[in-house]
Amino acid sequence: MNSLSTYNKGPQLVGSALSLVKSFLSYLLVIAIFSQVLLGSFEIISERELLKYEVYGPSAVSVVSSKTLIKKVDSKTTFKSYNFSHIRPFFRGIPLADLNHISREELNNQIYKLLPRTVRDRAYSYIEVVFDYAITHNIDPLWALSIMWTESHFKTRARSHVNAQGLMQIMPRTGVYLNKLLKRPEQKKLVLELLKDPTSNIELGTFYLRRLYKRFRSYRYATVAYNMGPSFVVRRIRNGGEIGVRNDYYDKVKKRYKHLLKVFTNISKASYEESFLSVVTYTPIKYQLAYFTGEDLDIERVKRFAKR
Repeated sequence: MNSLSTYNKGPQLVGSALSLVKSFLSYLLVIAIFSQVLLGSFEIISERELLKYEVYGPSAVSVVSSKTLIKKVDSKTTFKSYNFSHIRPFFRGIPLADLNHISREELNNQIYKLLPRTVRDRAYSYIEVVFDYAITHNIDPLWALSIMWTESHFKTRARSHVNAQGLMQIMPRTGVYLNKLLKRPEQKKLVLELLKDPTSNIELGTFYLRRLYKRFRSYRYATVAYNMGPSFVVRRIRNGGEIGVRNDYYDKVKKRYKHLLKVFTNISKASYEESFLSVVTYTPIKYQLAYFTGEDLDIERVKRFAKR
């Protein structure tokens, strides 16, 4: 009786052992699949794994080094740019809004490179300030920068023979008047101290440019008024005289504005060069002489495949 029960339990033990083996193998298969998926994901995500090969596939596509593909940028300045969309340009048709896609730092650097060596170092600290106040007062920033360039050549302590002071060459009485409009203290001594401060000088100058532009609705009239005074422009308008024609000051501002417009060309060129270096470039396959003479062919192998 015992031998019979033992005989009956034999197939059961074998069956349970087989089921355990199958479970174990299934478990191993699941682990293997999971590890392959995990390793594959790491391989795809890993930049080093993607860039360590020089050639991909039969088309011989070479990849530029990771230094040109991935550029370290400061998170503070990457997406921080000016907004010129609402500003009317000094010359009609100038696409100021195209500069919205350039970071502040890049645009400032491009303007810096355009300026002559004699003034660029003095100007660099104030380019961003001019742009910010110009946007605040809704005037063309390149125009405001051209005015400053013409007035003081970016010298903070510049002073004319008529006592115009600072970067924007503002007269003390004009400074008092502007402070009054801005509802600020009007004491002459305080105004003189403000005019010596570069940021305050730029703020008052761009505010004054905005008032002149708003009054005359013309950059040309506003430019001449900034130099000759608004009363001069009003008299010329009433008498039917020409404004800004054969005017040395206006011609200088216009010339410098045209020079600063080269920033569009330089940024476009820099963008093209960067994009060219940062994309995957195609390298044609260079065949050896053996390819054309047929020496690279395995004749026996060709015959064997031809019989099929």
